[in-house]
Amino acid sequence: MSTGMPYTATVTVSYAGTNGLKYSFMSNGGYYTQIGSTNQFTFTPNVSGGPFTDYVIVDDGCQLAWGSLAGIRTPPADVSGATATPGEQSITLNWTNPSSANFDHVQVSGSGFTTVNVATPGTATTLSGFTDGQSYTITLQAVDAYGNVSAGVSLSAMPGLRIFVTNAVYTGNLGGPGGANADCATAASAAGLRGTFVALLSTSTLNANTLVAANATYFNTINQVIGSTATLLGGGSITNPPDYNEYGQEMVNISAWTGSNADGITSGSTCSDWTYGSGNFYIGEFGVPYYVTSGWLSFATNVCSDTNHLYCIQQ
Repeated sequence: MSTGMPYTATVTVSYAGTNGLKYSFMSNGGYYTQIGSTNQFTFTPNVSGGPFTDYVIVDDGCQLAWGSLAGIRTPPADVSGATATPGEQSITLNWTNPSSANFDHVQVSGSGFTTVNVATPGTATTLSGFTDGQSYTITLQAVDAYGNVSAGVSLSAMPGLRIFVTNAVYTGNLGGPGGANADCATAASAAGLRGTFVALLSTSTLNANTLVAANATYFNTINQVIGSTATLLGGGSITNPPDYNEYGQEMVNISAWTGSNADGITSGSTCSDWTYGSGNFYIGEFGVPYYVTSGWLSFATNVCSDTNHLYCIQQ
C-alpha cells in the first residue's frame, strides 16, 4: 500500500474481555483507536507512515490477538501482452489489464515524459515529445483501489518511423496502390511489426512524398537511421540504405518499384498506376535499396512484367 493511501479491512477476533476493544498496527506503532466491545470490526485508516503489514488487538494494553494484513496488501497482477509501437517522436503502448480484484488503473512511468495513469478499462496510451533515435525504457504497473502496486512490466522502444523493403517480389500489376498497401500490411503483420505500413509508390495522381511524415527520422528494421524527411527527399545521400526486409534481413542486389523521381514526385513511369504487369507496353520506375545516393528511390525503369520488391513506409 502506498504511503497515506486509505484502504478497508475486516478483522474478526474472539476474546473474553469486557473492556473496550482497541487495535494497533505494530509495524508502525502508535495508531490506536477505540472501537467498542464487538468481536468483528472494519477499519479504514488514512494516515501517513505506511505501509502497514500487521495488526494487534489489545484490551487495556493486553494483547488478545494478532494477524497479518498481507492479504489486503497483495498487489494486483501485472498487465499482460504489453507492446510498444514507435512513431514520429512518440510511442504507443497497448496491453491487457489484469483480472485482479479491486484493480483500478495502470501507472506508466519512465524517463522523458510525465507519469501517466490510465484508468480501467483503458488498455492503451500514446506518449509524445520524445527524441527520434533515442531509446527509452517505459514501465507499466497495475495499481489497485488501495494503492497496492504490481512489480511492473518494462518495455524499450526507439521513437521514429520504419521503412523496410519487402521480402517478396511483384510485377507492375499490384492491384493499384491499394493492392500494394495491402501487400505491405501483410508483410508487416507476418513479421510482427506494429503500426500502419503503406507502399512508398507514386501514381499519376499521387506523389510518394506525401507518404513521408513532415518532420521525422526513419529507421530500417535493425534500428539503423536511414535519414530524416529532408534527406530522404533531398536528392542527396542518406545515412544507411533501406535494404532490410520486414524480418530484419539484409537484401542485396535487388530493386524496388517506386514510380518516383528522387524528390518523391511521380516520374510518370507507374505501370499504368500499378495495374499492368503482362507485357512491355508500360514501364515502371524503380530504386535500388542498397544505395545511399538518390538512386535508392529513383534509378531506372523496368518493363512492368519484370518483378521488383516494394518499399513499405510506416505512417
